[in-house]
Amino acid sequence: MRRAIGLVVMLVAARTASAGSLADALARHAPADVDALRAQLPGDASIRCTLGAIYAKRGDLSRAGIYLTDCEDAALPAELGEPIRKVAIETHRKLRDSDLAVLEIVTKPTGMMAEISALPGDPVLTPATVWIAAGSYEVKATLAGRTIANHVTTTAHSRSVVFLEDKAPAAPVVKAGKADFTDEAEPEDRHTAPPPPIKHGSLMSNKLRGVADPAAAGPQLDDPLALVDDPPPPVPPAMRLGLRAGGGSASHTGGSRLGPSLALEGHLVLAGDARPLELVARADWSRRGGDDAKLDALGATAGVAKVLAAPDTAWLSAGLGLRAEHRFGDAMTTVSANGVGAVASVELALRRLPVVVGARYEQGLTALVDGNHERAVILEVGFDLRAF
Repeated sequence: MRRAIGLVVMLVAARTASAGSLADALARHAPADVDALRAQLPGDASIRCTLGAIYAKRGDLSRAGIYLTDCEDAALPAELGEPIRKVAIETHRKLRDSDLAVLEIVTKPTGMMAEISALPGDPVLTPATVWIAAGSYEVKATLAGRTIANHVTTTAHSRSVVFLEDKAPAAPVVKAGKADFTDEAEPEDRHTAPPPPIKHGSLMSNKLRGVADPAAAGPQLDDPLALVDDPPPPVPPAMRLGLRAGGGSASHTGGSRLGPSLALEGHLVLAGDARPLELVARADWSRRGGDDAKLDALGATAGVAKVLAAPDTAWLSAGLGLRAEHRFGDAMTTVSANGVGAVASVELALRRLPVVVGARYEQGLTALVDGNHERAVILEVGFDLRAF
């Protein structure tokens, strides 16, 4: 029992020491640290992700992009996990904003080790995505001692695909056997009649006879573009401006009314990365009033919103703000023309599409008429222009 406990303690201590040395290497990010980590490859995720983070700190975005793949969600030691995750998110943002070209390396079969002349000494397992400077390069892939190559030319901000196929013929199967040249006696039941009739096929082609001929189509090539899948943005946009349209119910003691709503809304990130705090500004129009009369309201809202959850498909945020309102319409003889209210909102912004779905609750802080305060619930959808 003591031996088992001692072994566990030694393993934990070794892992802690290893994580500490990797954290020190990340803090130094010196050329010697790069050489030391490269010598330990392939190693585990901690070594690969630390090497990618060091490349990022040294400004080598292309190599950082290779080694930081999947490091945002990798299971890393506590002292490495958060620093490397932040470096990975920032590196992906810099890659998108850079002049580098995106190259998809696709092989048949998959699982080959490929290397591009733009990044010598850094092989990748196919299929793979690399970011390289504009230029003309040779791409080589290796499998079971065989090497295939292709050339590709890229331009700044472009996305290209290079396809390599291993066409090595299968080795013929040689079987051992023996030949017998012994004379054989002629069979007793020899046939002397003419051969049976042979049924010949049609002289018309399958195409003329309307019959599908799979062989006529020739070999089918895989579409390399079908393998390309742009990853969703890893962080919310730094700034977005969008239109909102919807409707809701405004109510007070004198009654309620269903009506439409239109708005122009802008968001600006104040702080944070994956779940930032945002400044929100909004201008809107809505149809309101009671059972006997209708009102039109022009409003302006200022507030803040916080991204609460960031799953793979969307960002979910909640916000609070203050709203100033100017009213006009049929019942202006009894209704106050101006008012102030509080706003609470929830919004779901899709990652892959610039579409948002939201809900708002507005509570009047000043009286609509004779101490009567208005409440409103609004549901809306919208379209955003986003800048990352």
